[in-house]
Amino acid sequence: MGENTAGVMLSATVFQVSGKYHLFLPIADDHDAELQRLDQVGVKPEIEVKDDDALDHVLALPC
Repeated sequence: MGENTAGVMLSATVFQVSGKYHLFLPIADDHDAELQRLDQVGVKPEIEVKDDDALDHVLALPC
């Protein structure tokens, strides 16, 4: 429930190379159940509501 996620899913680690130099290296990539990359795409919720309205929407659901 909510809005689409931003789609920033690449996991990376920063390695110190030498002195003041660092290397930002992607180490993992995330995919959905259909093996589609989530990076730059995001995840669409089953129930789309504005993030600010999500709590009110949940509280209004029948128990």
